[in-house]
Amino acid sequence: MASQIALAWRNARLFEQIRKSKIYLELVLNAADDTSILSIDPEGRIITFNSGSETLLGLTASEAIGRFVHEVIVSRRTRAIFNMLGKNLRRDCIEEEVRISSSKNRSFWARIVIRPIEPAVDLNVGFLILLTDVTQRVRLERKLKQLTLTDDLTGLYNQRHFFQQLRREMERSSRRGTRFSLCIFDLDRFKHYNDTHGHLAGDRLLKAIGKRVSSEIRARVDAAFRYGGDEFVLILPDTELAQAASLVDRLRAAVRREFEGTIGISAGIAEYREGMSEKEFIESADQLLYEAKRQGGNRVIYRLARINTQA
Repeated sequence: MASQIALAWRNARLFEQIRKSKIYLELVLNAADDTSILSIDPEGRIITFNSGSETLLGLTASEAIGRFVHEVIVSRRTRAIFNMLGKNLRRDCIEEEVRISSSKNRSFWARIVIRPIEPAVDLNVGFLILLTDVTQRVRLERKLKQLTLTDDLTGLYNQRHFFQQLRREMERSSRRGTRFSLCIFDLDRFKHYNDTHGHLAGDRLLKAIGKRVSSEIRARVDAAFRYGGDEFVLILPDTELAQAASLVDRLRAAVRREFEGTIGISAGIAEYREGMSEKEFIESADQLLYEAKRQGGNRVIYRLARINTQA
């Protein structure tokens, strides 16, 4: 009898220790109110959901617990991660940055860390997930990257990015056997405009040209660059000469209308031919630009680029 009483007492004390440990763990998890910490079972259902998760994901614990995790952490990438958890992950850790949509109809960037929960025996009892909002850092990094690629005044890409993009497009064209065109243009009578109206007015004009160029080219297909001064470049992927000339002539006419004939465009367009060097390609378009200037400006001249066969 005494031994049974002692065993019952030890079990009661053990139960109380476990209960206090669980309460302590919940207090620790909920104290991390700037980090989402949740656990899921092997099937992906949420088991625990701390206060940081409520803040970040816009759901209460009672609303989240029992639901599949991909219904709460909504992201194209995380759906794929969660689908493969039970298949491939046992002791490995996943760490990524993903874009997540919350129930508050807002999206944010988060660093997600997923670790398996390993008990004393070799069983898969679930996973621990940590989410940290890194939106501000991601936005700052993107802003800094954008500043290195774009021209401050016009908002177009800068000359440095032009050479990088041109090399990529030449490689892609050679690899796939596709065509693309390069246009170089400058502004007729810009120096006179600058001298007459002042440099601030000249800057406003260049900014307006940048907006006009962006509105005329194909979004997410063509790329526009400020090459320097009043000179601009267009890379037109999968575009033959006649198509490129049509696009650039629309731009020329639009600029002439917008500035009532005080500013015009002279442009040269060359189509890439496999085997050309970067220098040859640029010079081909540049020579046509100067030919347009010699003919009085306000015109677009185009032809197949020439390959220099001399050593």
